[in-house]
Amino acid sequence: MYLYTVYDKKSEIYWTPFCEKGDIFAQRNLSITVNSPESNILASFPSDFALYCLGEYVEKLGKVKNHKQPVFVCEVSSLVRKSSEGEGHEVSKPEATLPAAGAEE
Repeated sequence: MYLYTVYDKKSEIYWTPFCEKGDIFAQRNLSITVNSPESNILASFPSDFALYCLGEYVEKLGKVKNHKQPVFVCEVSSLVRKSSEGEGHEVSKPEATLPAAGAEE
């Protein structure tokens, strides 16, 4: 498990850390929040925030191995889905279609 935080560039503070299995999991879960239709600060101002990894949480030992400094993972604005309609939070259309399982190419 790893510890992550969101950095607020406007207030210049790091939010309360949270645990995830890795960068992809942290980005995916944060993406759900930033793309949610409900009003929230991440969805309203995604360019004000960035995701950082603080270190590793070693579950078997109950210890945290901190990075020397927070490690940049991504800009929250990069997690905003591009709308197929050009407005709101519509589900984006896939770039390519994959063949169905078992289908011949």
